[in-house]
Amino acid sequence: MRVGIVGVGKVGSCMMACFAKHGHNVLGYDIRQNPLGHVSRTEKDLQYLIEKYGLKRRIRSLEEVVKHSELLFIIVQTPSLPDGCFDVSYVERALKEIGRIDRSRPCIVNSTLPPGACRRLSRYVDALYYNPLYIRLGRVIEDLEQIRFVMIGSKDGQPFKLLDDFWRRTSAADHVLWDTYETVEVTKLALNCIMTCQISMVNKLDEIFEKSGGNIEYLLEILKLDDRFKFGNYRPGLGYGGPCLPRDNRMMGYHCARIGVNGFIFDEIDNINREQLYRIAEKYRAYDRIGVYGLGYKPHSDITVDSQPLELVKVLRDMGKTVETFDPYLPELSTVKSEKELEKKTDIVLLCFPYETEIKCERIWRAGYDRDI
Repeated sequence: MRVGIVGVGKVGSCMMACFAKHGHNVLGYDIRQNPLGHVSRTEKDLQYLIEKYGLKRRIRSLEEVVKHSELLFIIVQTPSLPDGCFDVSYVERALKEIGRIDRSRPCIVNSTLPPGACRRLSRYVDALYYNPLYIRLGRVIEDLEQIRFVMIGSKDGQPFKLLDDFWRRTSAADHVLWDTYETVEVTKLALNCIMTCQISMVNKLDEIFEKSGGNIEYLLEILKLDDRFKFGNYRPGLGYGGPCLPRDNRMMGYHCARIGVNGFIFDEIDNINREQLYRIAEKYRAYDRIGVYGLGYKPHSDITVDSQPLELVKVLRDMGKTVETFDPYLPELSTVKSEKELEKKTDIVLLCFPYETEIKCERIWRAGYDRDI
């Protein structure tokens, strides 16, 4: 199938690679020069697939990409605004330009949008679909291929056969689920909010157990034994971070206020997440020199958006502690060059991720890292 990708960034580059791997004739467009020259160092198989399928030669003008494509995927940024809402101006600009070239091309927005955005944006093209991707940075290609379900919103909730067939051919998804724009917009946020809720719940329960003289491990073992509970793989530790979970949780709170629903739960989830940093820091107040091992927002990542380890470093330094840092994926943010040096220069090392290490560490990695969410 002839497909186009508008926005060849962290996710768009992986989409190009995955689609080419599955035999699609794919072209890409990005406002930056040489977008595939700046791909993530930690994205599995990406560089290999770029070279194998000659993807750098497939970056073309927007007009070429639009005219080439049977399906046009749009994955541009939707940054968070100070009030928690998402800025959809980049998506809007892309759709306007596509509409001027050929408004009949089916456009599929993969960027996360706020509820209500799709219906407003649909005026720029004849056929707009909302297809948020449930993937993990660092494993985007793997997740696109092995995704368990695909969510797609359309104006009337009805399937578009060409797009439905595309995903059934390209991924291992057993379910391609269609509904209206609004249903899918809220569902994308809700899925991430369920995770933030679980993570904050486990951390708050850990605090309750600790102050009651109990042990949360007993509860966690029981949760694994009953299918009614889905907390079995979550453990207390650092809170959630990264480019998706925090902002989707805040977006849901903003949306609740906009539609007149009491969304206090999302504010509290965020509050617990912030409190957890201070709670962890307080445990190590007795130490003057503290090492922090792991700095990204999750293991094996060079992405630092809303990174809990980096926030913890700030909290510890504000307490007057001398803090040394090390992360093999972020040498530019590390104050030492090896884990051995980290151990030598500090009184205690806080291990933020489940890395194998030969040095003595305090394990503080956050709930859910067993799942690499």
